[in-house]
Amino acid sequence: MRKLRQPLAVLGGAVALLILLRTIITIWAWFGILPEDQRFFFRYVAIEAIADAAILAVASGVIIRFARQAAKTEREQRRSEHLSDMALLSGGLAHEIRNYLNGLGTCISLFRKSAEKYDGDLLARIEKLQHVVSDLDELLSDFLTLTRPLKDKLEEIDLTELVNEVVDFLSLDFEQSHVEVRVDAKAGVPRMRGDRGKLRRAILNLLVNARQSMPDGGSVLVRLHAGGGKVWLDIEDTGCGISPNDQPRIFEAFFSTKSEGSGLGLAVVKRTIDDLGGTISFESQVGRGTSFHILLPSVRQYEARMRHLGRRTLDAASPDS
Repeated sequence: MRKLRQPLAVLGGAVALLILLRTIITIWAWFGILPEDQRFFFRYVAIEAIADAAILAVASGVIIRFARQAAKTEREQRRSEHLSDMALLSGGLAHEIRNYLNGLGTCISLFRKSAEKYDGDLLARIEKLQHVVSDLDELLSDFLTLTRPLKDKLEEIDLTELVNEVVDFLSLDFEQSHVEVRVDAKAGVPRMRGDRGKLRRAILNLLVNARQSMPDGGSVLVRLHAGGGKVWLDIEDTGCGISPNDQPRIFEAFFSTKSEGSGLGLAVVKRTIDDLGGTISFESQVGRGTSFHILLPSVRQYEARMRHLGRRTLDAASPDS
């Protein structure tokens, strides 16, 4: 924006000088013409003044729009540079932290083997330590996903199979929380292409959030169906819901309504769905629950999209374009 101040000031000064000169010339001409011609001259001056005002208004609008666009571009450039610096810093920091976590995890595993034959209570405490290390590693992965997306490992995915796998993995946790989970998978759901690990973590995050929203128990319905060649995944809970004030921010990084939340879960979910070429939306009412709706492309749509992007890339690279 600073680079624009000087040219805008010069342009504004030129317009002001032009108006001043026109005013001086008009006054000088007024006193130099015959009295019987002053009426026609006045009409001419009025029409000219209206035209000048219109031109000035249009020019001002163009200048203001250009200035706003330039300011927006500069903000985006600064944000991009800041994110690039943050990605570089976070990458180095994450590498060092992971080295320590790996060492800590190895020590805990060795300690666990030694404790298996002695004390059951001690073994339980060691297992809790292992869970803490695992949670820290997952948190680190979430942070890196936002600052420096990892390269996807693309493969064909049976979403119904993946959902059932995640639900089975969380079954004991849901049972202890008195939350009933039901999967309603329609026949003929097409396979999709994406990173299985990332998508698994996204579904896991949504189901864990659903469970945490029901401290006194409840139910979760996971529905899978196809429509328009795409795959629909809906996750509906009967939890506490999201307040209207918090709803616009739930996908923001580091925003959380939980005292112990990192605020990365839903941000990573949205980033994952966006990377897969899908969309995610939600509906929520306080005291009645929340429904997340995910739309993902099938294998056929994904391949068609890649062919389209490939053609656009070739067209852009062509010397005739």
